[in-house]
Amino acid sequence: MTIAKIAELAGVSKATVSRVLNNSGYVAEKTRRKVMKIIEEFNFVPDSRAVNLSKSMTRTIGLVIPTTSGPFYMEVIRGIEDVLAANGYYMLLMTFEASRDKNETRKKYRSLLDEKRVDGLIVFDPEADESFVQEMANAKKPCVYLGREYPKVPIDTVSADNFTGSRLMMLHLLEHHGFRKIAFVRGPLDSYHGLERLKGYRKTLREFGIGYDENLVFCGNFTREGAEKIAKKIFAVNPEAIFASNDEMALGIIHKAKQLKIPLSKIPIIVGFDDAPWAEHINPALTTVKQPMYDIGKTAARIMMDRLSGDRSKVPMKVKLHTSIVIRESCGCLKAAFE
Repeated sequence: MTIAKIAELAGVSKATVSRVLNNSGYVAEKTRRKVMKIIEEFNFVPDSRAVNLSKSMTRTIGLVIPTTSGPFYMEVIRGIEDVLAANGYYMLLMTFEASRDKNETRKKYRSLLDEKRVDGLIVFDPEADESFVQEMANAKKPCVYLGREYPKVPIDTVSADNFTGSRLMMLHLLEHHGFRKIAFVRGPLDSYHGLERLKGYRKTLREFGIGYDENLVFCGNFTREGAEKIAKKIFAVNPEAIFASNDEMALGIIHKAKQLKIPLSKIPIIVGFDDAPWAEHINPALTTVKQPMYDIGKTAARIMMDRLSGDRSKVPMKVKLHTSIVIRESCGCLKAAFE
């Protein structure tokens, strides 16, 4: 499907189709609806030639995230959308979900800038290496990376302090509860966030003179289902507490404990990381590390708006947002029961 074909089917000129695609210039509402109906019917996605050459802006910001599943990314999306909508911008979403090769996806989202399909790009891809991010920094359009600082690369970044968040939770378990045998469920081996949270776990153990025990560290995949599969192995090492490095995995472990009908007195303390919207509503309500998910998206979008309206030669912004712990029932501080 091409612009010429759409124009033919709609009985209008190619210039009219271009004005509809770019939301620029006058087009009668009846004609606009007719053109949009054809575009939607054929699922037409314009390439760079669809952008009116006399217009330098598409009023569209690309967003690249690993997945749309789970509360974390939905909150990030919500923060971005609120700022973009307030400034008259649209969002084009791309994920890694359908790709087996992350580098191929990176080429695709780089092409969004090269082909001028978007005015800027917000990217949640903390596993991208520095050399690739440097290429993105050299692009003619602004790019904001989420989830990692990239201190050596002159590019805007917004991230949460995963390392400190992990330490805060460990301090609560070690100091307040006096636990010494704490199991840790990390994310995938290639996960930057999982690694930062593991570093916080290990450093806090050292500060308390506790040796790092690999038998207490389990590799998860940040999903409830994945955590349920390894929960028996975790219970088998008899930890006093289990620190899951995201809430989805904590939920999976709690669910498995109930499935196995483990006596209440035998269930270890279980805590998470993220503070998902449902974390306070499960039983027991989940003690967790709160990530400012909405604020990550909102801050990134504000930086993007600033870059588009001002001088891109400004020093790159490296924003790291604070994390904090939310004390609820699952750590034993408040009365709760696994029902």
